[in-house]
Amino acid sequence: MRRLAWVHWKSLAMELFVVFVGLVAALQVDQWRERRDLAETETVYLHRLSEDLQGYIAFLKTAIPMLEDHRRAVAHVNDSFVAGQILNGDTALFESGLIFVAHLPSISRPRPAYDEMVASGVFARLSPDLQSAVSELYATQTTVESNFIWWRDQPIHVDEALQPFVEYYSDGERVASTKYALGTENRRIRYDFDQLRSQPVIRNGFYWAEDTHSDWVEWSNRLLELAETAEAAVTRELNGR
Repeated sequence: MRRLAWVHWKSLAMELFVVFVGLVAALQVDQWRERRDLAETETVYLHRLSEDLQGYIAFLKTAIPMLEDHRRAVAHVNDSFVAGQILNGDTALFESGLIFVAHLPSISRPRPAYDEMVASGVFARLSPDLQSAVSELYATQTTVESNFIWWRDQPIHVDEALQPFVEYYSDGERVASTKYALGTENRRIRYDFDQLRSQPVIRNGFYWAEDTHSDWVEWSNRLLELAETAEAAVTRELNGR
């Protein structure tokens, strides 16, 4: 009788063990599937983020030379006012500075993939190096965006002050030589140099406008550097998968 009872309990224990092993195995399979799904989701987001950053980098590489041309033209106007004459007789560059003084295009960051990664919790699971690189880019861009209106105020005021003293028109020539690559439209401008220089609002405005354009070039180059660093970190993360 005791032997039968022992056999019964042994059989029951074996059945319980088999059930336990089955549950553990099923749980491990579920966990493996969950990790796989998370990894696939992270990879999809990383590819999207990489595409966003590559597009952002391409835009900055196109925009920065234009911004540098505008800065150089505005600086030429300021330097000419200080010298009391159009420096080097370069009227084309001087005109470009008058026309493009308020041309400070905003630079929008690539948000969709990053915002979704943060909201879904995917971003928090990525490597610390990647998080640091991407976060620094977006934090810097936020700073730039928050100050953009302030940056544009002075050049816009200068442009408004110019209006009573200049006349814009178009002709068959570029507004500047290909050396400066400013603009694609045939925009020209009529003005009296001495009259412009005699206006303190215009003269002093170009002094500050040069500073503003220099800041915009500097920050744009900084954003390009950070974007390239972030994109490289994303690429390393993808290559490690």
